[in-house]
Amino acid sequence: MLNGIAAQESAAKIFTEAPEVLGSILRDNRASPRHRIEASKELRATARSDDEKAGDTSDRYVITINLGNDERLVVDSGPLPPKRIKEVLDADPEQ
Repeated sequence: MLNGIAAQESAAKIFTEAPEVLGSILRDNRASPRHRIEASKELRATARSDDEKAGDTSDRYVITINLGNDERLVVDSGPLPPKRIKEVLDADPEQ
């Protein structure tokens, strides 16, 4: 409870109702066009939430230390998510 997990779980339960509420705003012809557009934006963001892994906001880090005599010490933080691999390969002239 002290680290905020209870609040996160409570918010997650309430959030499950959000798409239904947003859908009703979007379908309501009496609602302001601005509110309908905002509801559609939020629904789109919610629908695309699977594109990102929750809690995985870290980037890949590669630390290269040149030891001389063509020796290198390389520390790699791990593989990139599949959608970013091509971007990095295109940007890295050594690969």
